[in-house]
Amino acid sequence: MSKQLKDRAIKAIQSIPDADTRTINNVLATIYEPIIRTNVEKWCKLKGFPPKGIIYLTNKIVFSNLSIDEKLEMVDMLGKDQKFLDFGKMYNASMNKTVSVDRYFKHSKFGKFIMDECKNDNDAQVLGASANIGKGEIAFIVAGGLMKPSQGDLEWNRKVIELKEPSAAIQPHGVNHPSKFMGEMRKFITDELKKKGLNIPLPKGNHGPGDTLAELLTIKWSQTKPMGKFDFLDFAKKHKIPLATTKLIVKKFHQLVLPYTFDPGKYISASYGFDYKKYGRESFKASYLAYRKESSWNTLMVYSITKDTVYTIEDGDDAVKLWNACGEVDFSGKDKHGRAGAYGGKLHETMFKRLTNT
Repeated sequence: MSKQLKDRAIKAIQSIPDADTRTINNVLATIYEPIIRTNVEKWCKLKGFPPKGIIYLTNKIVFSNLSIDEKLEMVDMLGKDQKFLDFGKMYNASMNKTVSVDRYFKHSKFGKFIMDECKNDNDAQVLGASANIGKGEIAFIVAGGLMKPSQGDLEWNRKVIELKEPSAAIQPHGVNHPSKFMGEMRKFITDELKKKGLNIPLPKGNHGPGDTLAELLTIKWSQTKPMGKFDFLDFAKKHKIPLATTKLIVKKFHQLVLPYTFDPGKYISASYGFDYKKYGRESFKASYLAYRKESSWNTLMVYSITKDTVYTIEDGDDAVKLWNACGEVDFSGKDKHGRAGAYGGKLHETMFKRLTNT
């Protein structure tokens, strides 16, 4: 029976046109699948990957566009725990600056293959994670030969690294969306105005865009639109709300949103102006430090999937440098669906992508 099966296999292979290299390679890869899987399994067990990770990586290689010789070479390197990316060198080089991932490939073809094939995958089961994982984690772990992290997103040289896309919110848990408390905020404003003998009509709606309290209290600024937007300060000046009361109201709004202490009043001038840049970088720093404190990681690596670049920061001063390079301000809560966004200073994704690569 086995001879008949071999004959059928040989006949099937002979029927494939000589020019159809891809099909021939896939057939050969299927034949060599046990060898490929054995080497992948050896590497996955060494790194702590679960069975789902073995299947995932084996299939990625078997059904790829690599030639059969390249597939066998690649898994042989994996089996010997040889790395395709010098993660440590990239990590050190990316401290407070943008670097291109491909500059640190130890094997350019296999490094690029892993990054291209795996960077958008975020199936937690591949890593045996208990929660969702971010894009890029699997790619860096496989290409860099890193151990499956016991905490955080990545681990290298006893450093626990949080990996984030530039569009992601960098903030701690416990942030409250204004939809959950805007009724309370309205009452607070009304009571404070009454104390000053003021009867000023407030927007009709509580949260969401349009004629709402959330819209009135929104703070927005971008390096591409440096005029900024903080309508409540214009509103307060127009209706002669005392400066101290104005600051108290803005502080209360932030207190209800943020799970940590941050006073925006010090960025409001006597003329009801607002220092958007100082507010942006200081609020981003405060959010970053609060996020880092509550979590188990000590380093943030910002990864642009589309540009394949990384930028790494550690302390609060690093966070300020990053924000100065590509930050913006967005403290709104206008989203009527109640989703928490990035409150205060955050990164401008397009500007991050424009940072010069080295």
